[in-house]
Amino acid sequence: MTYVQPKVPSLYTALSVGGANASSPIVYGSHTNSHFFKHNDVIELILNNGDDGRHPFHLHGHNFQVVHRSEEDGGVYIPDDLAETGFPRVPMRRDTVYVEGNGNFVIRFRADNPGVWLFHCHIEWHMDQGLVATFIEAPEALQGFKVPESHYEACRVAGKPSAGNAAGNTKDVFDLSGENKPPGRLPEGFTAKGYVALFFSTVSALLGMSVITWYGLIDPNVKDRGAEHQPLINEDEE
Repeated sequence: MTYVQPKVPSLYTALSVGGANASSPIVYGSHTNSHFFKHNDVIELILNNGDDGRHPFHLHGHNFQVVHRSEEDGGVYIPDDLAETGFPRVPMRRDTVYVEGNGNFVIRFRADNPGVWLFHCHIEWHMDQGLVATFIEAPEALQGFKVPESHYEACRVAGKPSAGNAAGNTKDVFDLSGENKPPGRLPEGFTAKGYVALFFSTVSALLGMSVITWYGLIDPNVKDRGAEHQPLINEDEE
């Protein structure tokens, strides 16, 4: 699912919708890829990469253990893989790790840092396209957390809401009317506009190539005689 930034930052939603409501996935929006963790749970995250490119994934708020990472073209993760190779005796700890093309990795961390944390690809335009998930960690433990007033001031200056659900609704936090949504899916194949654009682009290209070919076939002497009969302009004359 493509991540879409909510109108209200998810941390401010967790702090403003009320203690019990903060544990409901609805209030964080339909397109934030929200996942909830209980305080101090051990989280195992498996990521399978169906793309042939490498992606550096970054997790805010934690240094995770990398307990498994496949080679390139390793396919999807199969739990039996670890039965053969075993866990690393001393797993490396990182906040960013590459997944190989068509490969996978497995990371673990303890949910001991209450907050709202993003897990995302560190390639900027991949993140802009929505390769992001939201981890909401122990929202009940967040209640009463004080956000610096300067943060709210930044929202006011930018004209952005800082309270309510993902749609900025403070009266009914389960009403997501007006929330940000992803763009529609691209149509399969050509549309009518696409065919028209392709036709005129092809005609323009053929005409341009024809003119270039015609000009290239003209006798150079004819070109020179044409240049000789051009009127001369004296810039000093008025």
